[in-house]
Amino acid sequence: RWRMDLGAVPSGPPVPGLENVTWVAAGRELLRVEGAWRLRRFPLPGEALGPPLKLPQGVAVVAGGDLLSFDDAGQLRWSRGDVAVAAVAGRGLVGVSPRGEVRWFDADGRQLERSSPAGDEGGRGELGAPAAAPGVLAGVAYVPLLSGELVGIDRQGQVVRRWQVSTAPLGELAIDVTGRRLLATVLGGRVCSVPLVE
Repeated sequence: RWRMDLGAVPSGPPVPGLENVTWVAAGRELLRVEGAWRLRRFPLPGEALGPPLKLPQGVAVVAGGDLLSFDDAGQLRWSRGDVAVAAVAGRGLVGVSPRGEVRWFDADGRQLERSSPAGDEGGRGELGAPAAAPGVLAGVAYVPLLSGELVGIDRQGQVVRRWQVSTAPLGELAIDVTGRRLLATVLGGRVCSVPLVE
């Protein structure tokens, strides 16, 4: 029905917003597409990593090491630094630092929990470098790591499960509709099914 030049390659799929609005993260911009005729551009501090994340009011995006939240009109609401990847967690967000520190935020950017596992990875409270955005289910963030591990960590910082899925870095995650397994891509062209319920 219509086509629009975004000016850069999108970093993930488009996300529907209110009414006839579509959000796209592309290059160093967050784009607010209104119908087929209006495109508004909002600058980001670096390359967008992943698609926009839908919040109750607006969207969030990871760019330049920051997690940024925008309202429905595209105005910056808040930002938090030291975030490599993020995912929607209920009505809020979970962010993972480049070292694997996991932080939980509400929709207004208030940090609810910092769930770094005490004593993990040599006592640093860090999981290791994340490979992609976590999957979140029932208060547990499942973080795919560059080491090939998949780690489930709850909001209190407890590691609830840990799998060595591959020797190659993991990629994107998906949780099946029953909530009984994770699907993880592995760099090198494989897909692994990881049971969450024994």
